Amino acid sequence: PIYIPPMVQGVQGGTAVEAGAAVAAMSIGWPVASVVAGRLLIRTGARPLVLAGSGILVVGSLLVTQLERIDSLPFAMLACAITGVGMGLSSTTLLVVIQGAVEWRRRAVATGLVQFSRTIGGAIGIGVMGGVLTAFVGAASSAILDPVARGTVSAQAAAAARDSLSSGLDVTYWLMFVAA
Repeated sequence: PIYIPPMVQGVQGGTAVEAGAAVAAMSIGWPVASVVAGRLLIRTGARPLVLAGSGILVVGSLLVTQLERIDSLPFAMLACAITGVGMGLSSTTLLVVIQGAVEWRRRAVATGLVQFSRTIGGAIGIGVMGGVLTAFVGAASSAILDPVARGTVSAQAAAAARDSLSSGLDVTYWLMFVAA
């Protein structure tokens, strides 16, 4: 979700509220799917939920790769919501399975390790993708991401910055899809 606002604001010309709405869709899809996963886990078992969640995550990630081509806030929200649903189904289920696979006295350690791994993985992933994005964009994005500075830049410079940001985000989204 961290690389959705630059697309909505910088490339598509949306507002901060619109960028927040796109990210909010993921923030709603994830917990709703987590609750559903918790209720279905007893009936279906873990495997179908993890497979469904992973599949939905891949579909959502694929939709995110199309944000450059489909310039629509509802589409961005849909892509983010689907990604959130996939994360909610798979991550909650995996955490419960891991907790159930260890002795009671080891559950805190197992839970902590899962959360630590997610945090480190997220930090590394964001750093790598940020490096890729910076290689494409450099400092050009600051002019189009700042609503105040956007008006002070020539139309030609803004278009060039928007194009480089769009190209960098496109590569970043495809990396996220491959990781999914």
